[in-house]
Amino acid sequence: VTDVYSTEGAFMALSKTTGAAHCWGALHYGGSCTGMDFFGVTDVYSTGMAFMALNKNAGAAHCWGTEYISNETAYGVNCSGMDFSGVTEVYSNSGAFVMMTTLTPTLPPTPGPTCRPPPPDSGLSGDGEWELLERNNDGQGPSSRFFLA
Repeated sequence: VTDVYSTEGAFMALSKTTGAAHCWGALHYGGSCTGMDFFGVTDVYSTGMAFMALNKNAGAAHCWGTEYISNETAYGVNCSGMDFSGVTEVYSNSGAFVMMTTLTPTLPPTPGPTCRPPPPDSGLSGDGEWELLERNNDGQGPSSRFFLA
């Protein structure tokens, strides 16, 4: 075991050398990672109820645990099929992950946030600063612009 990670109710012990991992604890908090191959994983991140194991070199990740619980129904977190190419940083809080990338993303097709380097006319250097855009409810463009340093 080279690293140990946790959520609010589960743990993950990982050997980055072999890609083997053992997860235990509450199932809804990521307590089971049976059958997952973690070979090549470069970083692991967690929220209160989910894990994300990222292979920055391959641009791929495993996500497991629970996104949220509503009316006693648990909704599992799933990042299969997502492209993690160019991810340089990942941040998490109790309920979400956000990724910074070297690629310039486009606005999401539906309401929701995305991050990109600031435009040249913003007055920001673009060196370590990001623009957070949120598509408005009518889907016609950014409703909010925030600059993160």
